[in-house]
Amino acid sequence: MTFSIEYNRMALIAAVFTLCLASSYGYAFGGRQQCGRSMASTRIVGGQAAQWLAWPWMGFIEYNMTHPTKGLYIGICSGSLISDQWVLTAAHCTEKIMDGYKIIGINVTFGDYDFRITEGTEVTRFVNQYYLDSFNGTSFKNDLALYKLTEPLDLQGQHSYLQPICMPPRTLNLAPGTMVEATGWGYTSDTSGPPDTLNQIALPVVNNPVCKRRWDYLFDASGQLCAGYQEAGHNICHGDSGGPLNYQLANGAWVVYGLTSFTSGDGCATYDSPSVFTKVAPYISWIERVTGLKFN
Repeated sequence: MTFSIEYNRMALIAAVFTLCLASSYGYAFGGRQQCGRSMASTRIVGGQAAQWLAWPWMGFIEYNMTHPTKGLYIGICSGSLISDQWVLTAAHCTEKIMDGYKIIGINVTFGDYDFRITEGTEVTRFVNQYYLDSFNGTSFKNDLALYKLTEPLDLQGQHSYLQPICMPPRTLNLAPGTMVEATGWGYTSDTSGPPDTLNQIALPVVNNPVCKRRWDYLFDASGQLCAGYQEAGHNICHGDSGGPLNYQLANGAWVVYGLTSFTSGDGCATYDSPSVFTKVAPYISWIERVTGLKFN
């Protein structure tokens, strides 16, 4: 598969779908499809298994890679559906792969919950283009990416049980202690391997001075935030990268407040080590330019 990778100023190759605005922070396809509405009531480290279709925008991303001497390898990340054909995830999932490996294909599966069984709601799409916004692999600045699916999902028909997550209000800045929900298919411990089910965990937003003290030059409050507990045992882990940090607005809609970026290299859920997430709001204009979508 051939990928088209473009930075900052890019010309979209395929035609952009026409969308009309809907609710306060979302949009609609044909005036109907809203965003950020969970289809169900609402195991990351220290977290719990999510309910089936509780997070209908969640995508499980597989990176098919090859190495000249070691053969094939599959890497995993998490991502969020933001329209019928676009997925938001972390840039480091494609740019920080293991030495010597080359990505030969990316596919995203939606509507999955338990990998041990077939629920009948699973739908997989391949990625043929991805876009980065000047990602810095040393500092992890601008750690977000957009994937364009080869074929749009039918969100008003066959795939109506899926739904995009909303963009956050551009001025949204959550106070320390505000609870947010991280979701993903990451490991449940450093040695456990990927889980069988989608997991979720509630984390408090951490104030910027505490985050700066822990991460020093790696933390930039203009484009990043921290969330997590001081005590060990409750955090994100490998495979959660790119997954959304979900926040529910007063009107009931869920927004993608952040994207899972990185946590301690000493292990998952270590003491006094809040995880770092990419803030989404500062990048909404970039997302609009790339996708052709418009968000209120």
